[in-house]
Amino acid sequence: MNSQEQIPRIGEELEEARRDLRETLTQVNHKVKLTEEKLSPEHLIKDRPIIASSLAALLGFLSGSSSGGSTIAAFAIGALLVSAFRARSSSE
Repeated sequence: MNSQEQIPRIGEELEEARRDLRETLTQVNHKVKLTEEKLSPEHLIKDRPIIASSLAALLGFLSGSSSGGSTIAAFAIGALLVSAFRARSSSE
């Protein structure tokens, strides 16, 4: 094949690569948008109101707590809530 025959073939390959890249970028952008929506605070609170309210209560408890023993209990409760949240999220 001489260079004159290769130029149109290379141009077609380049255009096909551009189309593939556009398609891939469209798919990536769609996945990013879905992930942003899934991880938004509004979505998390709407989908898991019990966990959200428990975490809010825990934060209120921690901010109002003055003794060290209750802080340890609050961290234990928080750890339980986080593990429950992760177990539920992984099952979905």
